[in-house]
Amino acid sequence: MERGLGNGIRRRRATWASLGFVVVLVGLLGWALARASRVPGPFPHRFEPKAGRVVKVLDGDTIVVSGIGTVRYLGVDTPELHHPRKPVQRFADRARIANRGLVAGSIVRLVTDIETHDKYGRLLAYVYRGSAMVNVELVRRGLARAYPFAPNLRHAPRFAALEREARRHHRGMWGDMEGGPPTGTLVELTSDQ
Repeated sequence: MERGLGNGIRRRRATWASLGFVVVLVGLLGWALARASRVPGPFPHRFEPKAGRVVKVLDGDTIVVSGIGTVRYLGVDTPELHHPRKPVQRFADRARIANRGLVAGSIVRLVTDIETHDKYGRLLAYVYRGSAMVNVELVRRGLARAYPFAPNLRHAPRFAALEREARRHHRGMWGDMEGGPPTGTLVELTSDQ
């Protein structure tokens, strides 16, 4: 009788040992899969910030960053300055000048969303100078409009709220002078006016 009892204990120990081995094996497999998912794939380093110095401001929502290349601001759109099929739009130069004042020569941090590049090969990013997001500042000043473009929608509600606020307070392109001449244009006033 004691012999049968010993065999049962040994079987239970063997079952527990096997079960422990399976648990460890599953844990190691899960760890390996988690590590493998961090290997760059079609979206390398997504959400991981990159940084560099702004060497050129192309327009209100596009910059060139040393070591990275051309960067298009995510979630916002400024009036067109260099469009092949459109004339220069009102406030385009003002947006570029403001953008230059915010980032030219500065070290910026670039944070991507779901898609990292557009069809032109530009990096798509939320651009930070220090702790301030430049995209936000342009919309707040009324120099950019919210431009939700799926799937990159992480800050879309924030940009929409800022645009509504800029419109309500008549800032930038939403202001009383919206219909006036672009920056740099001289308007002669005659005695009739």
